[in-house]
Amino acid sequence: MKLSIITVNLNNAAGLEKTIQSVIAQTFTDYEYIIIDGNSSDNSVAIIKKYAEHIAYWVSEPDGGIYQAMNKGIERATGEWLNFMNSGDTFCAPATIQSLVDEGGFSNKRAILYGNRIVNHEGRLAEQKSNINHLKYTMSIFHQACFVPTTLQKENLFDTSYKIAADYDFLYKMIHKKVEFVHSDVNVCVFLDGGTSATNIKNQLKERFVIFRKYNSLMRATYYIFVCLFQRYYICYFLEHYYKPIKQLYLKLRWKRS
Repeated sequence: MKLSIITVNLNNAAGLEKTIQSVIAQTFTDYEYIIIDGNSSDNSVAIIKKYAEHIAYWVSEPDGGIYQAMNKGIERATGEWLNFMNSGDTFCAPATIQSLVDEGGFSNKRAILYGNRIVNHEGRLAEQKSNINHLKYTMSIFHQACFVPTTLQKENLFDTSYKIAADYDFLYKMIHKKVEFVHSDVNVCVFLDGGTSATNIKNQLKERFVIFRKYNSLMRATYYIFVCLFQRYYICYFLEHYYKPIKQLYLKLRWKRS
């Protein structure tokens, strides 16, 4: 089994190096590594060149955003499966991929394999379990922890009309098409909280509502808004704009429980 690991990056040299190091440290070695850089103006290209012997393909050029960059990576992928480990995110351990192989996670060639993730929030770590049953109402499966059959992903490139939620649209589309999802209880990645989606909550909510409405009736879409009101991201957005001291207390208690 050959795996394509894709990293997209823009002006995050320090995060990019951490990601590269976690990829090349994997004990599973039958992979190709692809890096798509969006014409970074920092030290990113120098970092890429530093590890060039481990990289099957890389490019640094302007693009139309993260999902266009991810599509470029998909088009270059030649492995049977692909995974996006974007700049700043890392695999949990050197044996992460091998553990998925050993348990037979890649045996179904048309299914999406997904695991769990660890969230790094300002140095505090908390495990987040993936749950396919919640995906219709929130991003409960994480693309860094997903391994998608390459043929399936090439047939369903990310919709670049979305700036934040195209990965959610892809996963929702796969459910709608009745693609099988296989869960592994392995912690796949460490996700650095505070990226584009986490800092653009309002736009994220708008895009997710458009996606939900595309696949559901108006009545279910109204229910979706109600459900969103109780999700952490949207609670934090409301508190950030109106009650910042309460937001800090809310986050402190939440991460203490985690």
